[in-house]
Amino acid sequence: MIEKKEIIKTVKLLLPVILIVFAILLLIFLIKGWTSYTTHNSESAETAKMIEEYHAVDAALEDMKKCKKGDDKACLRSGIYYLDGKFVSPNRKKAGRFLYRACRLKNPIGCYELGSFWGKGRKAKKYYKKACAMDYNPACKALHNLKK
Repeated sequence: MIEKKEIIKTVKLLLPVILIVFAILLLIFLIKGWTSYTTHNSESAETAKMIEEYHAVDAALEDMKKCKKGDDKACLRSGIYYLDGKFVSPNRKKAGRFLYRACRLKNPIGCYELGSFWGKGRKAKKYYKKACAMDYNPACKALHNLKK
């Protein structure tokens, strides 16, 4: 029969080998697992970004439809989309039309943005004045700066 001392001696000799093998297996698993995780994760992030952009473009198109039905905030957003070239190709003429419609629908930010659109001069002053009359403070400041 094997003595207890011999078993303990054998375990003490084999323990470092067992630990090294375990560490190597763990390292292989972590590297393989991490690589597949990061690859999957980056693909998921790219897919999520594409889906987000698709929904944003869809929302932009929906805003343009809502604007035609008289939604002042949708007109404002549509004008900004065209100014910034976000979700649509930049188009100052269309931006101006949407901002004008937002202003006509009594959206103070639409009037302010339309004033900014015109920059300086009579038209800018006209739209800043409208926005200021609707108590939109940035427009009042812009109007004051125009008078300087």
